[in-house]
Amino acid sequence: MNVVEIPITSLYVSSKNVRKTISVEEETDIVSLARDIESNGLLSPLCVREDINGSYEVFAGQRRLQALKMLDVDVVPCIIYDKDTTDEDIENLSFSENNQRNAMNQKDKCMYYHKLFTQLGSIEAVAKKVHVKAETVEKYIKVKEFLVPELLDNLDKKGMTRLTMDVANQLAKVEKKEQVKVFQEIKDVGSTKQKLDMLRIITDAPPPKKKTVTTTVVPVVAEAQPVIIPLITNRPWIYNDKQEKIPIPEALWGEIQEIIYDYLATEENQ
Repeated sequence: MNVVEIPITSLYVSSKNVRKTISVEEETDIVSLARDIESNGLLSPLCVREDINGSYEVFAGQRRLQALKMLDVDVVPCIIYDKDTTDEDIENLSFSENNQRNAMNQKDKCMYYHKLFTQLGSIEAVAKKVHVKAETVEKYIKVKEFLVPELLDNLDKKGMTRLTMDVANQLAKVEKKEQVKVFQEIKDVGSTKQKLDMLRIITDAPPPKKKTVTTTVVPVVAEAQPVIIPLITNRPWIYNDKQEKIPIPEALWGEIQEIIYDYLATEENQ
C-alpha cells in the first residue's frame, strides 16, 4: 500500500476505532508524542479509509492525529485502505494497532471483546481472533454484559476507586440494582484480595480452589505367578566356643533353607 499525504482538515477519528477513551496519563503522553514528531518526524503513517464524502476516517493513529493537530501541520502521511474494506476488518486492524502501540483501556477491551462475541458467537472464536486466552476473553465479556455502565469507567481509574478485572468480574455477579451500593461498601478496602473476600461473602461464592493434580488408581488383578526363590548355594559359617570358624552341618543347613523358603513364599503371597 502506498503512503499518501492527505490534508489534515480531511481527517477525523473513525467511529470504528476501538480506542474510545483516552486517560489523563495518555493525554500527557500525546504532548510528549507531539514533541517527538516535531523533532524526528512522523515515523508511522496513519491508517485511513475514504468515506462517501471524500473525507478520511482514521482507524489507526488517533493519538498521532491529535499530536499532529497540536503542531499545526497541513498534510499527514497516510495509508489508504480500499472503500470496500469492511467495518469488521477496520475494527480488527484498529484493535491490533492500538493493542501493540499502547495498552488499551480495560473498558475498551470489554466493549470490543463483547462486540466480537455477538458477531462470532463463541468465546473460543473471539480468543482465536485476538490471540488471547479464552478464560481472559470470557472475563471481559461477562464484565461488559453484567456490570452496570456507571461502574465500567472504574476499570481505568487510579487509586481506591479502581476496579481490577477480578473484582469487576465478581461484582458483576451481584444484582445490577445493588452493584453500585456494594461497590461503595468495598471500594475503601485495602487490597484486591480483601475486596474479593467481601464480594464472595455477599454473593455466597466459595473461595477459589487451589489447582491440584489428582490421579486415579485403578486396581489391577494380576494373574497368579509362581513364586521364584533364589537358591542359596553357599553354606554360611559359624563360630564355635573357641571362636573357630566352622561350616554349618549340611543336614542342619537343609532344614534352615526350608524354613527360609517357607517364610519368603508367605511374604510374597501377602
